[in-house]
Amino acid sequence: MGLRRIVVFDTNHGFKNRFFKRDMVGENRFLWPWCFLYELCRERGIELMSGDVYLEMENKPKSAFLFARDMITKNTYKFIKMGLRPIVLYALENPLYACDFYFNLQKYVNYFENVFTFRSLRDSVYPKKKFNQAFYPVPYGAGDICGSFKKRKFLTMISGNHVIHPLRRLYVRIFQKIKPIPTLVNRDLYLDRLMALEYFSKYDDFDLWGRDWNKSVKYFRKYGQFIKKSYRGITEDKFETLKRYKFSICFENCIMGGWITEKIFDTMVAGSIPIYWGAPDVTDYIPKNCFIDFRDFKNFNELDQYLKNVDEKTYYKYIQNIKDFFASEMYLKNFGEKAFAERFINLFESYF
Repeated sequence: MGLRRIVVFDTNHGFKNRFFKRDMVGENRFLWPWCFLYELCRERGIELMSGDVYLEMENKPKSAFLFARDMITKNTYKFIKMGLRPIVLYALENPLYACDFYFNLQKYVNYFENVFTFRSLRDSVYPKKKFNQAFYPVPYGAGDICGSFKKRKFLTMISGNHVIHPLRRLYVRIFQKIKPIPTLVNRDLYLDRLMALEYFSKYDDFDLWGRDWNKSVKYFRKYGQFIKKSYRGITEDKFETLKRYKFSICFENCIMGGWITEKIFDTMVAGSIPIYWGAPDVTDYIPKNCFIDFRDFKNFNELDQYLKNVDEKTYYKYIQNIKDFFASEMYLKNFGEKAFAERFINLFESYF
C-alpha cells in the first residue's frame, strides 16, 4: 500500500467531517465548495479530514499536513507538536469579531508556510511571499440566476441581530494604532443596518428577516419600534426568501479591502438587486453595473428615490449584467468553487 496523503483540517467547527459531507451541510450553500474540495481531493488520492477524525485514528501516519481555518484552535499546537507540517492558514474572519487572532497574527503566521487572507492584511503578513489573497468560494453559476420583475415586493434585509460591544470597537482602534494596517478600515456597519431599518420601516413592503430580532437590540434600544413593524421572522431558506424582493440591503459586517462575503452573491443569484456597502475595492472583483453602490448616495432618501425609479427595463439590465458576470473569467477564477478547490489541491500536491 502506498503512503497515505493526509491533510488535517483544523477548525472550531466541522467535527466528524461535517464541513465536507453534503448530507450533513444540507442547504447551507456556502459549505458546498468545501464538499467539492473534499470530493476532488478524494479523486486525487488526498485524504482531507477534520482534526477530530485524525485524532481518533489508531495508526496515524508519520507525516501529514495541517490546514487551519479562520482561527488557531486548542488543537493547533498539539498537531504541530505531533509532527504535522502546518502548510495553510486560511483566515477570513474579520478583526472586529476576531480581535485577539489578528492582534497576534504575525505570531501565527510564523508557524505556517502559506497564508490565505483578505487583501487588507497583505501588509501584515511577513515574509510577503507567504501571502495569498483569499476569496469566499461561491457555489453558483450563471444558470442559477432567477430574474423576474413582476410579483416581487419592494425591499428586504436579511441579517442577524448581532452587535459589537463598544469595548471591542475600542480594542480594535487601539490595535490599529499599535499595529497599523494601512488598507484596513476599522468600522463596522451594524449601526448603519439599523439606520436603514429605521428609514425603510415606513413602507409596508419592506421586510426584515433573520435570527434574534425578537430580542432587544443591545446598546441601540431605540430601534425596537422599527424592528417590531418590519420583522417577519427567521427565514427557512434564504435564497427562496430573497426571490420575493426586487432589492436587498447587503451591508457587510465591516469595511475591509477584499472582504466580500456571501451576502451580495446570494442576492444576485436570487434576482434581487443588491444594495451593497462593504469592501471599498468591490469593483475590482464585481462589475459596478451588477449592484447598487450605497456610496453613490448621500443618504437613504436619495437611495429611496433611485429605487423607486428602477423600472422593469432597468431591472432586467441589472439581471443581464449579473448573468454576464457569473459566466465571466473574473468570477470563475476568484469565486468559483472549482478554482477554490484546485487552488488548494495544487498546493497540497506540491508538498506530496
